[in-house]
Amino acid sequence: MKYILLDTNIYINMLIDRRNNIKNDMLLNFIKLLNFDEIKLIVPSIVVHETIKNLGIEYRNVDKKLKDAKNSVNNICGINTGDSESNFDVEETKTSISQELNMLGEKYKENSSQIFEQICNILEENLFKHDNCIIIEENKEIVYNCLIRRIYKKAPFHENSKDCYADGIIIESLLYFLKNNKFNHDDKIFFVSDNPKDFSEKDNKESLDNDILKEIQNIGLNAEFKYVLQFNKLIGKCLKDEVNNANLNNVFEKEFEEDEVESYFDDMQRSSAGLTSLGEFEEKFIEDFRNSNFSNEIVSLSERFAKCYKQLEDFPYFYKEEFQNYLMQLNYSEISEFANKSAMICDMNLDEDNLSSLIDIIERKADILDFSCLNFENIDSLDYGDTMLFYDKNKRKYKLKMQPLNLSCINGGMDTLDIDLFDDNNNKISSGSIEIIYGYVDYNDDNNVGDACGEEFRYNIYAIIEKIASIVTDLEEFVRKESEIVKKLKIEFNL
Repeated sequence: MKYILLDTNIYINMLIDRRNNIKNDMLLNFIKLLNFDEIKLIVPSIVVHETIKNLGIEYRNVDKKLKDAKNSVNNICGINTGDSESNFDVEETKTSISQELNMLGEKYKENSSQIFEQICNILEENLFKHDNCIIIEENKEIVYNCLIRRIYKKAPFHENSKDCYADGIIIESLLYFLKNNKFNHDDKIFFVSDNPKDFSEKDNKESLDNDILKEIQNIGLNAEFKYVLQFNKLIGKCLKDEVNNANLNNVFEKEFEEDEVESYFDDMQRSSAGLTSLGEFEEKFIEDFRNSNFSNEIVSLSERFAKCYKQLEDFPYFYKEEFQNYLMQLNYSEISEFANKSAMICDMNLDEDNLSSLIDIIERKADILDFSCLNFENIDSLDYGDTMLFYDKNKRKYKLKMQPLNLSCINGGMDTLDIDLFDDNNNKISSGSIEIIYGYVDYNDDNNVGDACGEEFRYNIYAIIEKIASIVTDLEEFVRKESEIVKKLKIEFNL
């Protein structure tokens, strides 16, 4: 499931065409996408309040802007050159434009209340009360944490000149939601804003503010979290599969086109600075992972496990067949000495009935050393996403799992991929991560590089390698001791 928290300005931009680039039915199309049950909307109650309030402000501004436009037209001056053919006469044009503006003004006055009421009804009834919409009501914890955030001047309170209580409540509502809900490993959470000043890193607007990012990381999410700047990136990239599944490609065609055009120019700039194009970045990571020290270490550890299991293969047969067959051929007078010598070599304690006790112990030992039924496959290469299964000396199963590969591929952005080691009870016993830094390049007005950052893959996996190595080392010691015991028994009884 994909969970999406939209900042207030995203809802406003769906309805008020402030940039002359929004389709009339954008909100209704987004509700259709929500109807398909593949995404859920996270909505802090403050966002509901702020959206309705700011819509009212924007609607009232329409009338003001119409009046301002009419005054600007009226203030346009003509130029009289004394020659009727070269005069710059604007009166006829001014009259025509003024009439059009008057008609728009009248239309606004006649319909504004009805339109505003209709839009508010769609928002409140069709969107915010949708089955796939999760409203986060403010509580004492959220409000208190928002005040603490303000005291310590954490984003969005890092800009002293602005009243950011609403934005602060949005962030604390998001953190509250993440802390108090369980997510699956393949879930994704998106925070979408068009306001980098409040939520982005100062030197990299595509990255979430570091204070907020650390707070999210400290929660220990099992799911993937992404910060998305601009609605068209959410639709055109992050929800591309969901839009396709809902058969809404045509209605969101503009968002896909904008994302493709932006990606094209990003890649041109990146290529000029020697950076990998964003479209090829995933392929480059896959290749880098395959040849990484981490991959080579895992393959080496897998070979060590395979060698141990191979050495153990003959031990069950030895104890169940060779050893017991030899025992059955002994005379009664020889059994006691045989049992005592065997017990001493195997470091076993026998009961009074030496023979019966020895047979039980030997059969249990054969079962303990039988690893043939375990589901282990040696790996000679490791690609990202592969799962590794192995077993310790007590046949406890361990699984190495990697987070699904869904890279954001955002210019100047960063992704973190989690790699976890789970035990037989599905408890996480060790963790690692890979940080993917995409890098960026910015050019100044003189077409020279103004700022840049290189691309990089950072493997933070020492703890996982160390944990798996300790397990296989224990297994190797176990195999060494058991091999020594079998060797001594064979020599002692000439088997």
